[in-house]
Amino acid sequence: MGREPLGAKDLRRLFDGVQRLYTLQDHASFTTTLVDVLASLVPVDVASYDELNPTTKKTFVKVAPHDVPMPENGFEILGRLLHQHPCVAHAHTTGDGSPTKISDFISVNQWKRTPLYNEFYKHFRTVHNLGMQFASGRDRSTIVSMGFHRGGRDFLERDRSILNVLRPHLSQAYNNAQAVTEMRREVADYKRLIEHLDQAIIQVTPKGRISWATPRAAMLLQPLDKRQKDAARLPSPLSDWVLQQDRLLSQSTLLSAPPQPLDVELHGRRLRVRFIKDGERRLVILEERTPDVSLPVLLKLGLSQRETEILMWVARGKANAEIADILSISVRTVHKHVERIYQKLGIDNRHAAIAIAMDVALRRA
Repeated sequence: MGREPLGAKDLRRLFDGVQRLYTLQDHASFTTTLVDVLASLVPVDVASYDELNPTTKKTFVKVAPHDVPMPENGFEILGRLLHQHPCVAHAHTTGDGSPTKISDFISVNQWKRTPLYNEFYKHFRTVHNLGMQFASGRDRSTIVSMGFHRGGRDFLERDRSILNVLRPHLSQAYNNAQAVTEMRREVADYKRLIEHLDQAIIQVTPKGRISWATPRAAMLLQPLDKRQKDAARLPSPLSDWVLQQDRLLSQSTLLSAPPQPLDVELHGRRLRVRFIKDGERRLVILEERTPDVSLPVLLKLGLSQRETEILMWVARGKANAEIADILSISVRTVHKHVERIYQKLGIDNRHAAIAIAMDVALRRA
């Protein structure tokens, strides 16, 4: 089917429309601009932007004029019956999404006898339709198309020619808008990230790869990154647990028991790990567990009351002179108690004493 040559006026309007489509805009803005631009280029009663997933029947529709009311349960009807549309059926069968008219395939009377027309298109009082597909969604299953509807005379070859010129530009502009949408989503993520720089938060992909992490989270994971070849992958044992939690939150068995956090030790730090889904985002929150180095907890080590008091203050980072002031005893007495603590615990330095105290406290937590 040959294209009808376009005049200078049509080409100028096409150029202006394409420029509008290539401006910086996200998906929501792009779809609004798109129906406005195309409604100004092709005379119509209603222009519609349509996204349809044939498998899930999920639909998204935007129309111009913007005050055109949708029929009751319109999205459900469209998702259920769209396969009856001859242009859609042609594109599905042949893989050719170029502009086609209903009258390319069936007569007006045949079209009016379809449930799709009577339950959906009749509401708009439009008999003639010109449509095209120009992209697929990020999921590769969603079909992205434009429909032009009017109730008077059928569409002309001039209208088809305009859409043939526009179609490759629509595909590119759509991809640009999707990229901008994703960019703005990531910017929003980073804004939230900046607000929580002191917290250990990681965003991971469905396969357990790290999209981004706060500095605190990166610091906690860094020692393990050196042990694995792929530093962008969430390290074990976190990766297996995260994938398990992701599956759990999608299963019906979720109702039987709430998901539990994971307690794990990473590079000498005890962490409590929580998995949270925020829409399509998967967040891992690392909470460093601060041990309760208190007198009752440390008494199980079998030290005397005074030795336990001194070990508690040692574990809390106090020097011997500070401990002497706190307990109102001499520095020499503190030193003798510390030596006896070393002997009873089988160690020979302050760091080892602190490690034992922390371990006892963490086991109690």
